[in-house]
Amino acid sequence: MHLNDKLLAIAHLIYDQSLYLERDDLVLLEGMDVEQSTLLAFAAIGRQKGYEVYILNKSLDVNNFNNSASALLGELANFELALMKRAKALIGLRNVVDAKIRLDKEQKSMVLDSYLKPVHYDYRNKHLQWIYFRLPNEYFSTQVGVEYSVFQDYYYKCVLLNYNALNEQQKALSKYLNHTKKVKITGNNTSLIFDLIEDGVFNATGYHNLPDGEVFTSPLKYSVNGHIQFNVPTTYYGVKFDKIWLKFDHGKVVDAKSNQHNSELMTFLNQDEGSSYIGEFAIGTNPFIDKPINDILFDEKMWGTLHIALGNAYQEADNGNRSAIHWDLILDQRLPFGGELYFDDQLIRKNGLFVTSELVHLNPEILKNKIRYE
Repeated sequence: MHLNDKLLAIAHLIYDQSLYLERDDLVLLEGMDVEQSTLLAFAAIGRQKGYEVYILNKSLDVNNFNNSASALLGELANFELALMKRAKALIGLRNVVDAKIRLDKEQKSMVLDSYLKPVHYDYRNKHLQWIYFRLPNEYFSTQVGVEYSVFQDYYYKCVLLNYNALNEQQKALSKYLNHTKKVKITGNNTSLIFDLIEDGVFNATGYHNLPDGEVFTSPLKYSVNGHIQFNVPTTYYGVKFDKIWLKFDHGKVVDAKSNQHNSELMTFLNQDEGSSYIGEFAIGTNPFIDKPINDILFDEKMWGTLHIALGNAYQEADNGNRSAIHWDLILDQRLPFGGELYFDDQLIRKNGLFVTSELVHLNPEILKNKIRYE
């Protein structure tokens, strides 16, 4: 049950900073393709702190949602819901693996509607404390395209932050968004405008994901107009998209295209009534994440970026949109791409850097020195 010192530090960070627990609270520790020794070590740390920890050990290939397993999806959903209704928190550990699972359109819809929506979107998001993160491994590093030792250094630099300090630094951005009525985004093939909900800004600093570093809210559902060209590649349900372009009219996507997989893009947009509306708007702030690696938990936190999520809105910033999907799409506004972000017609960020005196401390070279993990 040995963990290296940095993984051990992450385990303690989760129990001590990410979750707010009392003695004997039940924590569900869910591993997906995670070594048994790692799960046992994370569980042991939680038990040492006085919590009850129940392990769910899964594999993408073993828990394959194919046609032969479709009849069991409802039973699986009911089983996990019963556990969640006893629990206070869920910790999800993930290893990036070359899984053989490949779902067709019908299977994707089945998984979204019969499992993900009732278990995770409708219950977990609303009633549990929860946090997910990917563990560093050699396959992860090959997907990023760097040597494992180099990737490990980058991984821990991005993940092991003083999240309490980050929370304090991001409060100014949260306050700005709380008082903003209208957002405008401009840039290459991009001119998008929308109003924000009146109540619901979340300062994301280690409570749901590691790494973290974003502030998110939601647009008023029917207020989004214009078009936007996303420039960070994204993989959703095993399909890799690049340069997704969306046109909105009164909140709804009315035209869309991508450099590839246009039919799959339209399938997701037409998943249900809410899948073509926005359920989240967020600004990435993590100063150590400086390049995309095609992993959403990292890429959406990258400094100088913003992202919107098509589909379901989070409870913390609820604009009323409901969907079986929540798909984050990222716009990098740093050079050489460039772009501007306006709050109520005031320029807030240009080419990825904050320009207002109240927010310049969130620019990477300043913020790095304030949130280093000790």
